Amino acid sequence: MLQTHTSTKHPPQPQPSTEQKILQVRILWQGTTIDVGHFSRPKRVTMGSHPLNDFQFPAPEEVELTNIPIIIPYLDGFGVFCPEGMTGEYIKQGGSIEDLFAHGQKQYVDGCKGVVYLIEDDEEILVRTDSIDIECKFVESSAQQSLPKTKRIDYMFWRILSFSAILHFAFILCFQFAPKELNASIIQKGKYATLIIAPQPDEKP
Repeated sequence: MLQTHTSTKHPPQPQPSTEQKILQVRILWQGTTIDVGHFSRPKRVTMGSHPLNDFQFPAPEEVELTNIPIIIPYLDGFGVFCPEGMTGEYIKQGGSIEDLFAHGQKQYVDGCKGVVYLIEDDEEILVRTDSIDIECKFVESSAQQSLPKTKRIDYMFWRILSFSAILHFAFILCFQFAPKELNASIIQKGKYATLIIAPQPDEKP
């Protein structure tokens, strides 16, 4: 079973302009998102169990993941690379991609033979295999820029919550050891004698 997480190990990308769209690549395992990456310029994107991959996660025994390129630079843009022999379903926005290997360009990447399909700005492509799904689509650059702010908010929330819990625990602990009677110096056998003094009775004239 894969552990659900969002990776922060993707190499830094140049900050895009507000009008520029960036490529969002989402990795899903049995319908659950396990990793998300944003890329502002074409680059080779790999996934596998090795830490040097862009998408790195522990692979189950039934899935062999070593160093699979899934996105490569192609025609001044992003291309989805589908290794030859990969089984699954290729879904394009508006319908299925019929016979993808006939529409794409055959190419070798790292000695792996496959087909490259260019991702257009208005397309959403999902490469669906028996175990892992790869979703590729262009999103507004604000989708990437809002992630660090969200993480900071979540981090601050947990810091405040933890600090509040510690204060409440310390406050309750004080009441556990505080004297309950007025003349506590007698009951506690002098433990609080230096701190609490019993009131003296009023002298009659």
